[in-house]
Amino acid sequence: MNKRRLNKLASYLDTISSKKFNINRWVGSTPRCGTTACALGYAGLMPAFRRAGLKTVFTEGDREGDVYLRGGSKMNTSAGAAFFDLSFEQAAFLFLPQGYGPKVRTKANGVTPKIVAKRIREMVAVGGIPEKYFAYN
Repeated sequence: MNKRRLNKLASYLDTISSKKFNINRWVGSTPRCGTTACALGYAGLMPAFRRAGLKTVFTEGDREGDVYLRGGSKMNTSAGAAFFDLSFEQAAFLFLPQGYGPKVRTKANGVTPKIVAKRIREMVAVGGIPEKYFAYN
């Protein structure tokens, strides 16, 4: 687990408006809101993380995109797992809507960047998924 990178992402998420956050999309663009993204989508937009090899890329001609690890060998959750040195389960817990409960898949259900930042910090503190969350997995 790369605690330094995770803490950096948590701090960055604290600065993101809830209106610009969407746990259900890696990254997207809407006429009303401009760019929205989930936690991993924002990670791939951070300059330091882009230089380190994690990049969020809009699909050509589309208003959505994906997150890639340098070289394109891994994308989205797998890219996040590799970049932050997490298991796939840990990455899914942080970055996928299903990690926040069964209803989040179709509706954001109040998941904000601050909620994700808090969860990242909790995971860093215990070195894995905190036991209190096991009921959701």
